[in-house]
Amino acid sequence: MKIWSRKFLVLALVGMLAGVAACGEPEDEDNQDNATNQNNDEQNNNQNNTNQNGGDVPACEDMSDLGIRDGDPDMTGVADYAPDYDLIFNAFAFDDESPANGLNPVVDLFMDQEDDYPIIVLVELSDIDTATGDLMIRGGAGLHAGEPGGGEYVWDVSEGLEEPDSAQGTIDGEGRMMAALPLLNFVATVETDEEPLKTIIPIRNIQLDAVVDVAADGSDPSITDGDLAGVIYREDVAEVQIALVPGAEGLPLTQVLDRDPMNCDFSGDGEADAWALWATFSAEQTVIVE
Repeated sequence: MKIWSRKFLVLALVGMLAGVAACGEPEDEDNQDNATNQNNDEQNNNQNNTNQNGGDVPACEDMSDLGIRDGDPDMTGVADYAPDYDLIFNAFAFDDESPANGLNPVVDLFMDQEDDYPIIVLVELSDIDTATGDLMIRGGAGLHAGEPGGGEYVWDVSEGLEEPDSAQGTIDGEGRMMAALPLLNFVATVETDEEPLKTIIPIRNIQLDAVVDVAADGSDPSITDGDLAGVIYREDVAEVQIALVPGAEGLPLTQVLDRDPMNCDFSGDGEADAWALWATFSAEQTVIVE
């Protein structure tokens, strides 16, 4: 069990940031007038920009494109990969320029797998074909199969979640893996006064670009230098609650996300309705129990 004072300090800091984003107001009438004028100027500028570009907002699929390769990968110097690997994220952080980067302290804290309620993101690589460079991949939320820290996991299929589907990816002779997943559920659980609050954050249009490192005999796999892009669609999280401080009531996840403006169009109606996100990650070997 961690020392709770550290968690309170980190989570309270993030909670303060969320509160400032949601509740900040001008201190007096002059400031309020200035803020109103500034907002009017910004609205006029936004209207002018809209008129100039025809109301276009970047499509989310373009914003989250990592440049997944076309054609067959170069298999020169291919490692002796095993057919299947089970892995678990051991690090994840939103990029500095990405929306939601203010959540990085919380994410980092709860990546510790010995915690009672860690963030568990599982990755399964299967059917690795070293002749063609093809593989199958799936990723999603997991649960401990036994005691925390035991090293075995199962897919989280509790309410609101399903076992993830597989998608096709590629891997080249230097271990560079690229893949696209339609959905990856990020799950964070925080203790509250009543019961643990489980927050499911669906990230859509996932693209992965990473390096799969293995020993010469194909053992001891890990993922390094991982880049991830994806999209949080506002409608998906409109009713989602998150507790940033243990013991506190949940607050709307959108209140936290609204610290950053939505930057892309997911629904195709020309309006900004989602956040395109960019992050880095790494993963280590684990065991996924079927």
